[in-house]
Amino acid sequence: RLVSINLQTIDSLNLDYCNMIALCAPSDFANSIKGAMLTINTHKPFIAFGPIAKQNIAVACSLVKDLYDFWALEIEQNSQQFFVLATPKSKNITVNGFLKINLDGEENVPNTQN
Repeated sequence: RLVSINLQTIDSLNLDYCNMIALCAPSDFANSIKGAMLTINTHKPFIAFGPIAKQNIAVACSLVKDLYDFWALEIEQNSQQFFVLATPKSKNITVNGFLKINLDGEENVPNTQN
């Protein structure tokens, strides 16, 4: 039996209010964020996503890097899989227990070495 699912962007929902966008695998995180840019610019929600491989974090975060700070938590030690939380820069939030991700330098993703 074939089941068909109609996919919608977050922006197509025309939300009046949005505090948080939560995305989970196997979602294409970068495209999901791209489809939420109007919502993101309007409401400045927290964005949470994962698990995501270390090497894919910078791409997923690139569209909103000027508006958000990024924090990562490795799902399991030495797994190279992360849960990422994006917080609006305008709210100046620190996330205790998470590693801050630097998207401006050469080291674009968390350093997982102890």
